[in-house]
Amino acid sequence: MTAANNDASPMDGAPVIDFDKFKPTRSFTAARKRKDFAMKALISCAFIVALIPLFSVLLTTIINGVKRLNLNFLSYNMTGVVGGNPTPSGGYGGILHAIIGVSGNAKLLALFLTMLCCIVLGMGVPTTANYCIMDTTCAPILVQMGIPTVAAHFFVFYFGIVADLTPPVALAAYAGAAIAGANPMKTAFNATKLAIAAFIIPYILAYNPAMVLVDTTVVEVVMIAITSLIGMFGLGMALEGYYRGSIPWYLRILSAAGGLCLVDPGRVTDVIGIVVVGAIVVMQILRAKKTLKAA
Repeated sequence: MTAANNDASPMDGAPVIDFDKFKPTRSFTAARKRKDFAMKALISCAFIVALIPLFSVLLTTIINGVKRLNLNFLSYNMTGVVGGNPTPSGGYGGILHAIIGVSGNAKLLALFLTMLCCIVLGMGVPTTANYCIMDTTCAPILVQMGIPTVAAHFFVFYFGIVADLTPPVALAAYAGAAIAGANPMKTAFNATKLAIAAFIIPYILAYNPAMVLVDTTVVEVVMIAITSLIGMFGLGMALEGYYRGSIPWYLRILSAAGGLCLVDPGRVTDVIGIVVVGAIVVMQILRAKKTLKAA
C-alpha cells in the first residue's frame, strides 16, 4: 500500500451533496406565509359567519334572561337540572331549560352549547370535583336530548378537563408556560390552536355511541375507530397545511371537509371522507416524489 493510499480520506469518491439547494428561499417562505395567512383568514371568516345566528340567539337569551336572573338561580331554578323535578312554578329552570330551549332539540347546537358550559364550569376545578359538577349540571342535558348516558358523561367530563387548556384560566398552559419561561396567555392560545382537532373527539362519541361500547359489535367498533382516526388525520392535515410537503389551500379545505364527513356516522359520509382524505394523501406523496426527482 502506498503512502498516497494511506493519506486518502474514507470519504474520497463519495457523492457531493449541495445542501444549499434544499434550503427554502425567501420567496418560497414568503409565499408559504401568505398562503397560510389567507387560509387562516378564510377559515376564521367562515367560522364567524356560521356563528352569527348563534350570537343573535345568545344576545336575545341574555337580554331576556337577565330580567329573570336572581339569587335563587343556582338553588330552586336548578332543580330541573340536578333532581329532574319541576320548579315551584311548574317548569324546568337553570342550564337544562336554557340549552334545550335555545337549541330547539337540534343535537349539534345543544352539544356546542353544552361544550361551552362545561369549559366555563370546569375552569380551575380539580378532576374529581370537575366530574361531579359536570355530572350534576351538564350530563342530564345531553341525556334528555337522546344521547346515551355513558356517551353523555364522557362528553361533559372531556370538556370539563379541556377547561385546563383553554383561556382565560388554562391551568395546564400556565404550568407549561412557567416551565418554558414563555408568556402564559400566548401559550394558552397556542395550546388551544394545536388541540382544535381534539375538540372533535367528544362529538364523535356523541354521534357514535358505539365507540364507548354502547349497543354495538366488535366489527362496528373497529370500523368507527378506523374512520375516526382517518377523520382526525384529515383535520390535522387541514389545520397544519403540511403532509410530505406544503398543502395548497384548496386541498386543505377539502381535507377538512373529508375529515368532518368521517365524524358523521353513515356509510355514505364515511366513503366520501375516506375517498377525499385518501386522494389528498396520494396527491401529496406523488408531489413529494416529483419534487425529490427534480432536485
